[in-house]
Amino acid sequence: MQIIHQMNKQINTHQLFGYLIFVAGVVIIALTAIVIFSFTSDTTSQGLNIAATFIMLVFASSLVGCLLGFVFGFPSYKENESNSPLERNTSFKQISDWLTKIIVGISLVQFNEIIEFFQHLVLKISESLEINPHGVTIIYCLITLFLSLGFMTGYLVTVTDIITLVANSEKRLNDLNDILKSHVSEGINSERLTEFEEQDILNEKDRKTVLNYVHDFGNDITDIELLKRLARLLFRIKEYTKSANLWNRIFRLSKLDGSTDDNELYLPKLNEAFIYSKHLKDHRRSNEILQSIKTQRPGWPAIYYNLACNYHRMLKDIQEEKVDNNKIINKFVEDINANLREAFKLDPNLYSLAIKDEELDGIDIESIFNSVNKV
Repeated sequence: MQIIHQMNKQINTHQLFGYLIFVAGVVIIALTAIVIFSFTSDTTSQGLNIAATFIMLVFASSLVGCLLGFVFGFPSYKENESNSPLERNTSFKQISDWLTKIIVGISLVQFNEIIEFFQHLVLKISESLEINPHGVTIIYCLITLFLSLGFMTGYLVTVTDIITLVANSEKRLNDLNDILKSHVSEGINSERLTEFEEQDILNEKDRKTVLNYVHDFGNDITDIELLKRLARLLFRIKEYTKSANLWNRIFRLSKLDGSTDDNELYLPKLNEAFIYSKHLKDHRRSNEILQSIKTQRPGWPAIYYNLACNYHRMLKDIQEEKVDNNKIINKFVEDINANLREAFKLDPNLYSLAIKDEELDGIDIESIFNSVNKV
């Protein structure tokens, strides 16, 4: 198989080299004709105008031809017939099909009008340059030749390189979808991350597939559903920094979308803050995230609960390092108690969660809760 692959690669290289020689030959002949004709002008300035105009005609014709070749050659791929929540965006494919049908339809119905427009365009250009009939022939040749050459180039590049890129991208999306379906259940995207999800569940091949996809397309993904599932999966395989970055992207996209209510909008930021504090040990950044949410949502009990958990993690870190500073320790204890009191005051139901939460081990939850009820 490797020998056949190498043979195909050599054949493609030879074909490409031959085509490049052909294109180079056409360009050289055209430029030679332009230079020779420009020397037949009465003045140097007129010759320069003619040469510049002809070169721009070559460029414009080639560009239009390439665009047409791209539209006509854009690959048509099979629609995903599975029940996958992840689907390829087919907008450009549909636009390409639509444009192709319109261009072909107009060309067939109004062929004579197109020819007349082309002739009128050539005559206008020749009149503006004040050139002889031989120049008109050259204009016809340049536009026709490079329009065709551009079309052929755009079409060939599209049906060879671009169709390969689309096929590879489609395969990568399908592979990712299979992994997500196997490891990330639907309908849990808005829940807060928990330690129960933290487990390395992917084999090396699937792990590489996910990480490569995130590396190549992570900053371009706009599908919030896909981002949530990816962020959760990255958390499960202990790629904490990548997961935190995706939760932040989810928040920014949701904010731009404007279709999410306030509490749900900030849930991704809670997950981001949780990762920074619990797993990346960046308590300062985590607290900054939570404080920024607190500014926007001062009455949301989840903020105060998460701040209490953060301060407790910081307290445990200090205790593990055996820092002998009662002032700092007492300050953390005060912050924990104050935030828990505020959380219980806003939502008494959080007591049942706090009493079982390992993140608050060693804190007298019952006393704090009772102090709120006495007020």
